[in-house]
Amino acid sequence: MTFATTTAPPTAAPGSSVTDRHPDYLENAPAWRRIRSMLAGADGVRSSADEFMPLTAEQVRRPEVRRAYIQRAAIFPATSRTLEATAGAVFRRDPTVRVPARLDARLENIDSQGGTLLNLAQTAVRETLAMGRFGILVDSAYGADVLNDPLAATPYLVGYTAENITNWRSRIVDGQLVLDQVVLLEHSTIPVEFGSTEVVQYRVLELDEQDYYRVRLFRQVASGRVIEVDRIEPRAFDRRRLDRLPFVFLSPSDGADQIRRSPLLDLTDCNLNHVSVAADLSNAIHKLSSPTLIVTGAERDEADVQLGGVVYLPRDTQCELLEFRGDGLGVLERVLDRLERQMAILGARLLEQPKRTAETAETTRLRQTSETSVLSSVSRNVSDGIKRALQIACDWDRIAGEVSFELNQDFLDSVMEPGMLEALTRSVQNGYLPVDDLYWNLRRGELLRPDLTPEQYRDELENNPLLIGRPSPLSLTPAPADPAAVSEDGP
Repeated sequence: MTFATTTAPPTAAPGSSVTDRHPDYLENAPAWRRIRSMLAGADGVRSSADEFMPLTAEQVRRPEVRRAYIQRAAIFPATSRTLEATAGAVFRRDPTVRVPARLDARLENIDSQGGTLLNLAQTAVRETLAMGRFGILVDSAYGADVLNDPLAATPYLVGYTAENITNWRSRIVDGQLVLDQVVLLEHSTIPVEFGSTEVVQYRVLELDEQDYYRVRLFRQVASGRVIEVDRIEPRAFDRRRLDRLPFVFLSPSDGADQIRRSPLLDLTDCNLNHVSVAADLSNAIHKLSSPTLIVTGAERDEADVQLGGVVYLPRDTQCELLEFRGDGLGVLERVLDRLERQMAILGARLLEQPKRTAETAETTRLRQTSETSVLSSVSRNVSDGIKRALQIACDWDRIAGEVSFELNQDFLDSVMEPGMLEALTRSVQNGYLPVDDLYWNLRRGELLRPDLTPEQYRDELENNPLLIGRPSPLSLTPAPADPAAVSEDGP
Protein backbone atom coordinates (compact mmCIF):
# COMPACT_ATOMS: atom_id res chain seq x y z
CA MET A 1 0.00 0.00 0.00
CA THR A 2 1.32 3.44 -0.95
CA PHE A 3 0.66 6.55 1.08
CA ALA A 4 0.85 10.04 -0.44
CA THR A 5 3.33 12.32 1.30
CA THR A 6 1.78 15.55 0.07
CA THR A 7 -1.84 16.60 0.14
CA ALA A 8 -3.03 18.83 -2.68
CA PRO A 9 -3.84 22.44 -1.84
CA PRO A 10 -7.55 22.75 -1.02
CA THR A 11 -9.74 24.15 -3.76
CA ALA A 12 -12.37 26.82 -3.29
CA ALA A 13 -15.56 25.37 -1.83
CA PRO A 14 -18.98 26.65 -2.90
CA GLY A 15 -20.16 29.27 -0.45
CA SER A 16 -16.79 29.72 1.30
CA SER A 17 -15.60 33.26 1.92
CA VAL A 18 -12.51 35.00 3.20
CA THR A 19 -14.72 36.40 5.97
CA ASP A 20 -15.48 32.90 7.33
CA ARG A 21 -14.29 32.17 10.87
CA HIS A 22 -12.60 28.98 12.01
CA PRO A 23 -14.92 26.79 14.15
CA ASP A 24 -12.51 27.09 17.11
CA TYR A 25 -12.56 30.87 16.68
CA LEU A 26 -16.35 30.93 16.91
CA GLU A 27 -16.26 28.70 19.98
CA ASN A 28 -13.81 30.93 21.85
CA ALA A 29 -15.09 34.33 20.68
CA PRO A 30 -17.65 34.75 23.54
CA ALA A 31 -14.93 34.17 26.15
CA TRP A 32 -12.63 36.65 24.39
CA ARG A 33 -15.39 39.27 24.43
CA ARG A 34 -15.90 38.82 28.18
CA ILE A 35 -12.18 39.21 28.84
CA ARG A 36 -11.89 42.30 26.63
CA SER A 37 -14.89 43.87 28.35
CA MET A 38 -13.42 43.30 31.79
CA LEU A 39 -10.00 44.64 30.78
CA ALA A 40 -11.60 47.74 29.22
CA GLY A 41 -12.73 48.91 32.64
CA ALA A 42 -16.07 50.38 33.69
CA ASP A 43 -17.03 51.66 30.25
CA GLY A 44 -16.23 48.32 28.61
CA VAL A 45 -18.22 46.33 31.17
CA ARG A 46 -21.26 48.61 31.03
CA SER A 47 -21.35 48.68 27.22
CA SER A 48 -21.47 44.87 27.07
CA ALA A 49 -23.51 44.23 30.22
CA ASP A 50 -26.38 42.59 28.33
CA GLU A 51 -24.10 39.62 27.53
CA PHE A 52 -23.60 38.61 31.18
CA MET A 53 -26.24 40.50 33.21
CA PRO A 54 -29.76 39.19 32.44
CA LEU A 55 -32.61 41.69 32.16
CA THR A 56 -35.55 41.65 34.58
CA ALA A 57 -39.12 42.03 33.32
CA GLU A 58 -39.21 45.63 34.52
CA GLN A 59 -35.92 46.40 32.74
CA VAL A 60 -37.31 44.97 29.50
CA ARG A 61 -40.33 47.31 29.73
CA ARG A 62 -38.38 50.34 30.91
CA PRO A 63 -34.95 50.82 29.29
CA GLU A 64 -34.21 53.79 31.55
CA VAL A 65 -34.41 51.48 34.59
CA ARG A 66 -31.94 49.13 32.91
CA ARG A 67 -29.52 51.95 32.20
CA ALA A 68 -29.68 53.18 35.79
CA TYR A 69 -29.19 49.61 37.08
CA ILE A 70 -26.01 49.13 35.03
CA GLN A 71 -24.69 52.59 35.80
CA ARG A 72 -24.87 51.98 39.56
CA ALA A 73 -22.82 48.77 39.34
CA ALA A 74 -19.43 49.08 41.03
CA ILE A 75 -16.65 47.71 38.77
CA PHE A 76 -14.00 45.88 40.79
CA PRO A 77 -10.88 45.84 38.51
CA ALA A 78 -9.42 42.54 39.71
CA THR A 79 -8.76 41.19 36.20
CA SER A 80 -6.93 44.24 34.87
CA ARG A 81 -4.89 44.62 38.07
CA THR A 82 -3.83 40.98 37.91
CA LEU A 83 -2.80 41.32 34.28
CA GLU A 84 -0.74 44.43 35.00
CA ALA A 85 0.93 42.78 38.01
CA THR A 86 1.81 39.53 36.24
CA ALA A 87 3.01 41.18 33.04
CA GLY A 88 5.00 43.65 35.11
CA ALA A 89 6.70 40.76 36.94
CA VAL A 90 7.99 39.40 33.62
CA PHE A 91 9.49 42.77 32.67
CA ARG A 92 10.97 43.63 36.03
CA ARG A 93 14.15 42.77 34.15
CA ASP A 94 14.77 43.48 30.47
CA PRO A 95 14.83 40.47 28.14
CA THR A 96 18.14 39.08 26.93
CA VAL A 97 18.49 39.57 23.15
CA ARG A 98 21.22 38.44 20.80
CA VAL A 99 20.93 38.86 17.03
CA PRO A 100 23.37 39.30 14.12
CA ALA A 101 24.64 42.81 13.51
CA ARG A 102 22.59 43.21 10.31
CA LEU A 103 19.37 42.64 12.24
CA ASP A 104 20.39 44.69 15.27
CA ALA A 105 19.38 47.98 13.63
CA ARG A 106 15.87 46.59 13.10
CA LEU A 107 15.26 46.02 16.84
CA GLU A 108 14.54 49.72 17.46
CA ASN A 109 11.96 49.69 14.67
CA ILE A 110 10.88 46.07 14.76
CA ASP A 111 7.43 46.63 13.23
CA SER A 112 8.53 49.22 10.65
CA GLN A 113 6.20 51.68 12.42
CA GLY A 114 8.52 52.90 15.18
CA GLY A 115 7.85 50.19 17.76
CA THR A 116 10.76 48.43 19.48
CA LEU A 117 11.27 44.72 20.09
CA LEU A 118 10.62 45.36 23.79
CA ASN A 119 7.23 46.90 22.91
CA LEU A 120 6.34 43.83 20.84
CA ALA A 121 7.42 41.49 23.66
CA GLN A 122 5.31 43.38 26.20
CA THR A 123 2.26 43.19 23.93
CA ALA A 124 2.86 39.48 23.29
CA VAL A 125 3.06 38.68 27.01
CA ARG A 126 -0.05 40.70 27.85
CA GLU A 127 -2.09 39.19 25.02
CA THR A 128 -0.96 35.63 25.76
CA LEU A 129 -1.81 36.06 29.44
CA ALA A 130 -5.15 37.72 28.72
CA MET A 131 -6.44 35.89 25.66
CA GLY A 132 -4.28 32.78 25.55
CA ARG A 133 -3.34 33.54 21.93
CA PHE A 134 -1.16 35.89 19.89
CA GLY A 135 0.47 35.80 16.47
CA ILE A 136 3.57 37.32 14.90
CA LEU A 137 3.92 37.84 11.15
CA VAL A 138 7.39 38.25 9.68
CA ASP A 139 6.98 40.58 6.72
CA SER A 140 9.16 42.55 4.36
CA ALA A 141 8.76 45.70 2.30
CA TYR A 142 7.88 45.17 -1.34
CA GLY A 143 8.66 47.15 -4.48
CA ALA A 144 11.63 48.52 -6.38
CA ASP A 145 12.05 51.47 -4.00
CA VAL A 146 13.62 49.23 -1.33
CA LEU A 147 15.98 47.22 -3.52
CA ASN A 148 18.83 49.67 -2.90
CA ASP A 149 18.12 50.06 0.82
CA PRO A 150 19.07 46.91 2.75
CA LEU A 151 17.58 48.18 6.03
CA ALA A 152 14.23 49.02 4.43
CA ALA A 153 14.16 45.53 2.91
CA THR A 154 15.12 43.82 6.19
CA PRO A 155 12.17 41.73 7.42
CA TYR A 156 10.14 43.16 10.29
CA LEU A 157 7.71 41.69 12.85
CA VAL A 158 4.01 42.55 13.22
CA GLY A 159 1.77 41.31 16.06
CA TYR A 160 -1.84 40.13 15.71
CA THR A 161 -4.35 39.65 18.53
CA ALA A 162 -6.50 36.55 18.90
CA GLU A 163 -9.56 38.24 17.41
CA ASN A 164 -7.62 39.25 14.28
CA ILE A 165 -6.48 35.70 13.45
CA THR A 166 -9.80 34.66 11.95
CA ASN A 167 -8.99 31.44 10.09
CA TRP A 168 -6.14 28.98 9.58
CA ARG A 169 -5.43 25.62 8.01
CA SER A 170 -2.68 22.98 7.84
CA ARG A 171 -1.87 20.10 5.46
CA ILE A 172 0.66 17.33 5.09
CA VAL A 173 3.77 18.18 3.06
CA ASP A 174 6.52 15.55 2.78
CA GLY A 175 5.13 13.70 5.75
CA GLN A 176 4.97 16.74 8.03
CA LEU A 177 2.05 18.88 9.14
CA VAL A 178 2.67 22.33 7.67
CA LEU A 179 0.77 25.56 8.22
CA ASP A 180 -0.90 26.09 4.86
CA GLN A 181 -3.05 29.20 5.29
CA VAL A 182 -3.67 31.97 7.81
CA VAL A 183 -6.33 34.69 7.41
CA LEU A 184 -5.67 37.95 9.26
CA LEU A 185 -8.22 40.70 9.84
CA GLU A 186 -6.80 44.20 9.48
CA HIS A 187 -8.13 47.75 9.55
CA SER A 188 -6.33 49.65 6.84
CA THR A 189 -6.26 53.44 6.57
CA ILE A 190 -6.78 54.87 3.09
CA PRO A 191 -6.24 58.58 2.31
CA VAL A 192 -9.21 60.45 0.86
CA GLU A 193 -9.60 64.03 -0.34
CA PHE A 194 -9.91 65.31 3.23
CA GLY A 195 -8.14 63.17 5.82
CA SER A 196 -8.39 59.41 5.69
CA THR A 197 -10.89 56.61 6.14
CA GLU A 198 -10.61 53.17 7.68
CA VAL A 199 -11.55 50.05 5.72
CA VAL A 200 -11.73 46.38 6.67
CA GLN A 201 -9.03 44.29 5.02
CA TYR A 202 -8.19 40.58 5.08
CA ARG A 203 -4.61 39.44 4.55
CA VAL A 204 -4.45 35.81 3.42
CA LEU A 205 -1.08 34.09 3.93
CA GLU A 206 -0.91 30.81 2.02
CA LEU A 207 1.21 28.32 0.11
CA ASP A 208 0.44 28.40 -3.59
CA GLU A 209 0.24 25.47 -6.01
CA GLN A 210 4.07 25.21 -6.05
CA ASP A 211 4.21 25.38 -2.22
CA TYR A 212 5.67 28.89 -2.21
CA TYR A 213 4.54 31.68 0.09
CA ARG A 214 1.94 34.02 -1.34
CA VAL A 215 -0.16 36.89 0.07
CA ARG A 216 -3.62 37.87 -1.14
CA LEU A 217 -5.33 41.06 0.05
CA PHE A 218 -9.11 41.39 0.22
CA ARG A 219 -10.85 44.66 0.99
CA GLN A 220 -14.41 45.58 1.89
CA VAL A 221 -15.94 48.03 -0.60
CA ALA A 222 -18.79 50.51 -0.17
CA SER A 223 -21.43 47.94 -1.07
CA GLY A 224 -20.28 45.71 1.79
CA ARG A 225 -18.76 43.08 -0.49
CA VAL A 226 -15.21 41.89 0.10
CA ILE A 227 -13.14 41.66 -3.08
CA GLU A 228 -9.54 40.71 -3.87
CA VAL A 229 -7.48 43.84 -4.50
CA ASP A 230 -3.91 42.58 -4.65
CA ARG A 231 -1.79 39.45 -4.93
CA ILE A 232 1.82 39.51 -3.73
CA GLU A 233 4.71 37.04 -3.95
CA PRO A 234 7.01 38.19 -1.11
CA ARG A 235 10.68 37.76 -1.93
CA ALA A 236 13.90 38.06 0.00
CA PHE A 237 16.47 40.75 -0.71
CA ASP A 238 18.14 38.35 -3.20
CA ARG A 239 14.74 37.71 -4.89
CA ARG A 240 14.23 34.26 -3.33
CA ARG A 241 10.73 33.07 -2.41
CA LEU A 242 9.86 31.43 0.89
CA ASP A 243 8.61 27.84 1.09
CA ARG A 244 6.76 28.29 4.41
CA LEU A 245 4.44 30.79 6.03
CA PRO A 246 6.43 33.32 8.10
CA PHE A 247 3.84 33.30 10.89
CA VAL A 248 4.30 32.22 14.51
CA PHE A 249 1.51 31.32 16.95
CA LEU A 250 1.98 32.02 20.67
CA SER A 251 0.00 30.46 23.52
CA PRO A 252 0.51 29.83 27.25
CA SER A 253 1.58 26.21 26.66
CA ASP A 254 3.08 25.85 23.15
CA GLY A 255 3.44 27.29 19.67
CA ALA A 256 0.77 25.20 17.96
CA ASP A 257 -2.04 26.78 15.94
CA GLN A 258 -4.73 25.35 18.23
CA ILE A 259 -6.46 27.82 20.52
CA ARG A 260 -5.54 27.39 24.18
CA ARG A 261 -7.61 28.47 27.15
CA SER A 262 -6.92 31.94 28.51
CA PRO A 263 -5.12 31.94 31.90
CA LEU A 264 -7.39 34.82 32.99
CA LEU A 265 -10.74 33.34 31.92
CA ASP A 266 -11.72 31.91 35.33
CA LEU A 267 -10.76 35.17 37.04
CA THR A 268 -12.71 37.16 34.43
CA ASP A 269 -15.90 35.15 34.91
CA CYS A 270 -15.59 35.48 38.67
CA ASN A 271 -15.01 39.21 38.25
CA LEU A 272 -18.10 39.59 36.04
CA ASN A 273 -20.16 37.70 38.61
CA HIS A 274 -18.87 40.17 41.19
CA VAL A 275 -20.09 43.04 38.97
CA SER A 276 -23.58 41.50 38.77
CA VAL A 277 -23.87 41.06 42.53
CA ALA A 278 -22.49 44.56 43.09
CA ALA A 279 -25.16 45.94 40.74
CA ASP A 280 -27.89 44.13 42.72
CA LEU A 281 -26.51 45.50 45.98
CA SER A 282 -26.12 49.07 44.70
CA ASN A 283 -29.65 49.16 43.30
CA ALA A 284 -31.11 47.63 46.44
CA ILE A 285 -29.38 50.28 48.54
CA HIS A 286 -30.64 52.97 46.16
CA LYS A 287 -34.25 51.82 46.55
CA LEU A 288 -34.15 51.09 50.27
CA SER A 289 -31.89 53.81 51.63
CA SER A 290 -34.53 56.56 51.37
CA PRO A 291 -37.42 56.01 53.86
CA THR A 292 -40.93 56.21 52.39
CA LEU A 293 -43.55 58.37 54.13
CA ILE A 294 -46.93 56.65 54.61
CA VAL A 295 -50.01 58.79 55.38
CA THR A 296 -53.28 57.13 56.47
CA GLY A 297 -56.62 58.80 57.19
CA ALA A 298 -56.36 61.58 54.57
CA GLU A 299 -57.04 61.89 50.90
CA ARG A 300 -54.22 62.77 48.49
CA ASP A 301 -55.35 66.41 48.11
CA GLU A 302 -55.85 66.81 51.87
CA ALA A 303 -52.26 66.00 52.83
CA ASP A 304 -49.80 68.86 52.47
CA VAL A 305 -46.57 66.93 53.02
CA GLN A 306 -43.22 68.63 52.46
CA LEU A 307 -40.11 66.90 53.77
CA GLY A 308 -37.95 69.22 55.83
CA GLY A 309 -40.82 71.61 56.54
CA VAL A 310 -44.05 71.88 58.53
CA VAL A 311 -46.61 69.15 57.74
CA TYR A 312 -50.34 70.08 57.93
CA LEU A 313 -52.72 67.12 58.09
CA PRO A 314 -56.41 66.63 58.96
CA ARG A 315 -57.41 65.43 62.43
CA ASP A 316 -56.96 61.67 63.14
CA THR A 317 -54.41 61.34 60.31
CA GLN A 318 -51.42 59.08 61.00
CA CYS A 319 -47.94 59.32 59.49
CA GLU A 320 -45.08 56.82 59.63
CA LEU A 321 -41.88 56.07 57.75
CA LEU A 322 -41.40 52.79 55.89
CA GLU A 323 -37.76 51.75 56.01
CA PHE A 324 -35.75 48.60 55.39
CA ARG A 325 -34.79 46.30 58.26
CA GLY A 326 -33.25 42.84 58.33
CA ASP A 327 -30.25 41.03 56.84
CA GLY A 328 -31.26 40.95 53.18
CA LEU A 329 -28.45 43.24 52.05
CA GLY A 330 -25.96 41.47 54.29
CA VAL A 331 -26.31 38.36 52.14
CA LEU A 332 -25.20 40.29 49.07
CA GLU A 333 -22.29 41.82 50.97
CA ARG A 334 -21.12 38.38 52.08
CA VAL A 335 -21.35 37.10 48.51
CA LEU A 336 -19.15 39.97 47.37
CA ASP A 337 -16.59 39.13 50.06
CA ARG A 338 -16.59 35.48 48.98
CA LEU A 339 -16.10 36.40 45.33
CA GLU A 340 -13.20 38.68 46.20
CA ARG A 341 -11.52 35.83 48.08
CA GLN A 342 -12.05 33.56 45.09
CA MET A 343 -10.48 36.14 42.79
CA ALA A 344 -7.48 36.34 45.13
CA ILE A 345 -7.07 32.57 44.87
CA LEU A 346 -7.43 32.66 41.08
CA GLY A 347 -4.52 35.01 40.70
CA ALA A 348 -5.36 38.52 41.86
CA ARG A 349 -2.79 38.54 44.66
CA LEU A 350 -2.98 42.34 44.88
CA LEU A 351 -6.42 41.82 46.41
CA GLU A 352 -5.32 39.29 48.97
CA GLN A 353 -4.96 40.52 52.54
CA PRO A 354 -1.56 39.88 54.18
CA LYS A 355 -1.31 36.61 56.09
CA ARG A 356 -1.74 37.06 59.82
CA THR A 357 0.25 33.93 60.71
CA ALA A 358 4.02 33.89 60.65
CA GLU A 359 5.83 31.86 57.99
CA THR A 360 9.47 31.44 57.04
CA ALA A 361 10.96 33.21 54.04
CA GLU A 362 11.44 29.87 52.26
CA THR A 363 7.79 28.90 52.84
CA THR A 364 6.67 32.22 51.39
CA ARG A 365 8.93 31.77 48.39
CA LEU A 366 7.70 28.22 47.69
CA ARG A 367 4.07 29.33 47.96
CA GLN A 368 4.64 32.24 45.56
CA THR A 369 6.67 30.08 43.15
CA SER A 370 3.78 27.63 42.80
CA GLU A 371 1.49 30.56 41.96
CA THR A 372 3.79 31.75 39.18
CA SER A 373 3.97 28.42 37.30
CA VAL A 374 1.53 29.63 34.62
CA LEU A 375 3.46 32.88 34.29
CA SER A 376 6.68 30.90 33.85
CA SER A 377 5.09 28.88 31.05
CA VAL A 378 3.87 32.03 29.31
CA SER A 379 7.30 33.65 29.61
CA ARG A 380 9.04 30.60 28.14
CA ASN A 381 6.63 30.17 25.24
CA VAL A 382 6.61 33.86 24.32
CA SER A 383 10.43 33.79 24.40
CA ASP A 384 10.46 30.78 22.08
CA GLY A 385 7.91 32.37 19.73
CA ILE A 386 9.80 35.65 19.38
CA LYS A 387 13.05 33.75 18.90
CA ARG A 388 11.45 31.73 16.08
CA ALA A 389 10.17 34.91 14.45
CA LEU A 390 13.63 36.52 14.61
CA GLN A 391 15.15 33.35 13.17
CA ILE A 392 12.66 33.42 10.28
CA ALA A 393 13.68 37.02 9.59
CA CYS A 394 17.35 35.99 9.47
CA ASP A 395 16.69 32.95 7.29
CA TRP A 396 14.56 35.02 4.92
CA ASP A 397 17.36 37.53 4.34
CA ARG A 398 20.17 34.95 4.73
CA ILE A 399 21.60 36.73 7.76
CA ALA A 400 24.09 34.45 9.48
CA GLY A 401 24.70 34.51 13.21
CA GLU A 402 23.31 33.49 16.57
CA VAL A 403 19.72 34.38 17.45
CA SER A 404 18.45 34.23 21.03
CA PHE A 405 15.66 35.90 22.96
CA GLU A 406 14.84 35.18 26.59
CA LEU A 407 12.34 36.89 28.85
CA ASN A 408 12.87 37.13 32.58
CA GLN A 409 11.98 33.98 34.52
CA ASP A 410 12.68 35.35 37.99
CA PHE A 411 9.46 37.06 39.03
CA LEU A 412 10.15 37.38 42.75
CA ASP A 413 12.49 39.62 44.72
CA SER A 414 15.26 37.32 45.92
CA VAL A 415 18.28 39.33 47.06
CA MET A 416 21.20 37.05 47.96
CA GLU A 417 22.14 36.85 51.62
CA PRO A 418 25.74 37.75 52.63
CA GLY A 419 26.46 34.20 53.84
CA MET A 420 25.57 32.74 50.47
CA LEU A 421 27.81 35.27 48.70
CA GLU A 422 30.75 34.30 50.89
CA ALA A 423 30.13 30.59 50.32
CA LEU A 424 29.96 31.03 46.55
CA THR A 425 33.20 33.04 46.51
CA ARG A 426 34.99 30.32 48.50
CA SER A 427 33.69 27.70 46.10
CA VAL A 428 35.20 29.58 43.16
CA GLN A 429 38.51 30.07 44.96
CA ASN A 430 38.71 26.37 45.82
CA GLY A 431 37.93 25.35 42.25
CA TYR A 432 34.56 23.79 43.04
CA LEU A 433 32.46 26.32 41.07
CA PRO A 434 33.11 27.88 37.64
CA VAL A 435 33.35 31.67 37.49
CA ASP A 436 30.42 31.83 35.04
CA ASP A 437 28.22 30.05 37.61
CA LEU A 438 29.23 32.61 40.22
CA TYR A 439 28.22 35.36 37.81
CA TRP A 440 24.88 33.61 37.14
CA ASN A 441 24.12 33.32 40.87
CA LEU A 442 25.06 36.94 41.53
CA ARG A 443 22.89 38.06 38.63
CA ARG A 444 19.98 35.96 39.89
CA GLY A 445 20.52 37.29 43.40
CA GLU A 446 20.21 40.86 42.05
CA LEU A 447 23.68 41.89 43.17
CA LEU A 448 24.89 42.89 39.69
CA ARG A 449 23.87 45.55 37.21
CA PRO A 450 21.34 44.23 34.69
CA ASP A 451 23.54 45.28 31.73
CA LEU A 452 26.76 43.71 33.07
CA THR A 453 28.03 40.86 30.87
CA PRO A 454 30.18 37.96 32.19
CA GLU A 455 33.21 39.35 30.37
CA GLN A 456 32.72 42.82 31.86
CA TYR A 457 32.25 41.23 35.29
CA ARG A 458 35.61 39.45 35.12
CA ASP A 459 37.39 42.50 33.73
CA GLU A 460 36.02 44.92 36.33
CA LEU A 461 36.78 42.51 39.17
CA GLU A 462 40.37 41.92 38.04
CA ASN A 463 40.96 45.69 37.68
CA ASN A 464 39.19 46.78 40.84
CA PRO A 465 41.45 49.45 42.47
CA LEU A 466 40.32 48.30 45.92
CA LEU A 467 42.06 44.97 45.30
CA ILE A 468 45.49 46.35 44.32
CA GLY A 469 48.12 44.44 46.25
CA ARG A 470 45.58 41.79 47.28
CA PRO A 471 44.70 38.50 45.59
CA SER A 472 41.67 38.60 43.32
CA PRO A 473 38.53 36.92 44.65
CA LEU A 474 38.61 34.85 41.45
CA SER A 475 42.17 33.60 41.99
CA LEU A 476 42.33 29.92 42.83
CA THR A 477 43.83 28.57 46.02
CA PRO A 478 44.96 24.95 46.25
CA ALA A 479 42.11 22.70 47.25
CA PRO A 480 42.66 20.29 50.17
CA ALA A 481 43.91 16.87 49.04
CA ASP A 482 41.45 15.12 51.34
CA PRO A 483 37.84 16.33 50.92
CA ALA A 484 37.20 15.38 54.51
CA ALA A 485 39.75 17.99 55.53
CA VAL A 486 37.49 20.81 54.38
CA SER A 487 36.46 22.82 57.40
CA GLU A 488 32.85 23.46 58.30
CA ASP A 489 33.32 27.02 57.11
CA GLY A 490 34.12 25.80 53.59
CA PRO A 491 31.75 25.63 50.64
